[in-house]
Amino acid sequence: MSGSKRGAVLRQSRRGFVTFFIDESIKEDHIFYMRYLFETKKVKIYGFRYPSQEKRVVGYCVRPKKNGRHPILIWNRGGTESYGSIDAGTFANVLIPFAEQGFTVYASNLGVDDTHDISGTKDVEAMIRFLKLEKKPLFVAGHSRGCMTTWTLLARNPKLNVRAVACSAGIADYTLLKKERPGVYDFIKHLGGDVSKKSMERRSGIRLVSRLPKIPYLLIHGDQDRRALVHHSIDMAERLAEEGRDVTLKIRKGYDHGYNRKMKNEIQKIARWFFAFENKGSRKD
Repeated sequence: MSGSKRGAVLRQSRRGFVTFFIDESIKEDHIFYMRYLFETKKVKIYGFRYPSQEKRVVGYCVRPKKNGRHPILIWNRGGTESYGSIDAGTFANVLIPFAEQGFTVYASNLGVDDTHDISGTKDVEAMIRFLKLEKKPLFVAGHSRGCMTTWTLLARNPKLNVRAVACSAGIADYTLLKKERPGVYDFIKHLGGDVSKKSMERRSGIRLVSRLPKIPYLLIHGDQDRRALVHHSIDMAERLAEEGRDVTLKIRKGYDHGYNRKMKNEIQKIARWFFAFENKGSRKD
C-alpha cells in the first residue's frame, strides 16, 4: 500500500538496459544498479546481482508502478540449487501478486552451491545488507524450505525490524527429515550438506522459537501436503504459543504442497494479513 511513511521509494532513470536506482527513503547515500526485466500492467520487475560468501548471487525486485512509499517484503524461496529457483511461475503466483497488493518485494535466488542449510540464510542476510535494509521495517514470508530460511534469519538477526512473518508449507523440525523425507535427506547429503544431528537442529525453527522476536506469525499448511507433513506447522504454532508469541494457524483442507495451483489466491490473503501490522510497532518486548 502506498502511504506508508517508512517504505521504499526508488527514483529511477534508464541508461540502456540498466535502471539506475536511488533509494530516497534511506538517509545515507546508497546507489546500486538493477536490470529492468519486464513489467505487467501494475508492477515492474528488476534483477540484480550482489556479493555473498565469495560469490555473486542473483536477486529480484518486484514493485508497484504506482508512485509512493511501499512496505518492504523479503520473500524466501523454497527448494535447493536450481530446484525451486525463482522462475516464471514464482513471478506469476508469488512475487507479482505481492507487489500488486502494494509491496516492494525483494527475493534472493540463493547461490548455485546452496546445500539446503544456513548457507541460504547467509545469502538472504547478504542481500539485506547490500540493499541497506537492516534498520527498515520489513515483512518476511517464505514457502517450504523458505520457512527454514525465515526462522534462521530471524534467530540470527535479532535487531532486524521485522513487523510480521508468514510461513507456508514448511518443515519445522529437520531432525525428522531422514524419517519423513529420506530422498531429500540423501539428496542434501549428496550435495555435501551437513546432515549431522546438530546441523539439523540448527536449521529447525521449532528449536529456535525462544530466539524469535515477539511479533505476529501466520502459519499456513495444506492437510494433503506429502512433502512437508502438516504436523510441522501445527507443532510450530504450538511452540510459538507456548513462548507467548502471537500466532495464527491456517490449515487448508485438500491443499497439497503447492496449494493445488491456488498459490496466487493464498498470497493475496497473506498480503492483506500483513497490512494489519503495517503501522504498528515491530516488537512487544
